Amino acid sequence: MAAVVAAPQPTVHVGNLDTKTSKRQLKEALYYRFARYGIVVDIVVMKRQQRLRGQAWVVFLTVDAATRCIQESQGKLLLGRKMKLAYARKKSNATAERDGTWMPVRSRPESTGADGRREINVRGEEAPQKGAPQTSSKLLVRDLPENATEEAMTALFGQFGQFLSVKQIDDDEDKESHDMMVEFGTSAAANVAYRNLNGFRLTPTDLLEMEFA
Repeated sequence: MAAVVAAPQPTVHVGNLDTKTSKRQLKEALYYRFARYGIVVDIVVMKRQQRLRGQAWVVFLTVDAATRCIQESQGKLLLGRKMKLAYARKKSNATAERDGTWMPVRSRPESTGADGRREINVRGEEAPQKGAPQTSSKLLVRDLPENATEEAMTALFGQFGQFLSVKQIDDDEDKESHDMMVEFGTSAAANVAYRNLNGFRLTPTDLLEMEFA
């Protein structure tokens, strides 16, 4: 059975935290640890609910900052405990408020994020099928923002199984275009990435647009 993986987004879920540290001290420790990766918009720590103790959600301004945080701080010590980091499964209030998708709690469907959507991804071929599967193992990602580097796209697509490479496409006729080719080992793996990331919001104004090559 494939493991559940959340879609890349600006919010990082932090697990295995010390449950005896006060809420204020925990938020300060998280801020000073994670601020090196980018602008921290919000930190959510729940202490009253037993099932949420030892967890926190750190909201960054960008997906790139969240990705660097996960890559560089995974398993590192904070207040004497090794952190378990992952992208949050649902959109945070802070992110939804910034990109204009926020919905009042009473208007959201059950078990959804601040935008009323379920944003859980699945690594592997058990992901829900949307439309007929394609036979190509390559994805053409078009009109990326200038700050979308090959390293950032590798972090984004690299969480999916059988990922091979990301390469920028140089277009002599259109110098302003910023496109990349993403290759997977199989067409099934490419289909999984396409279903889960096509239309993903990279920034408040930029959506990930791709097609099979």
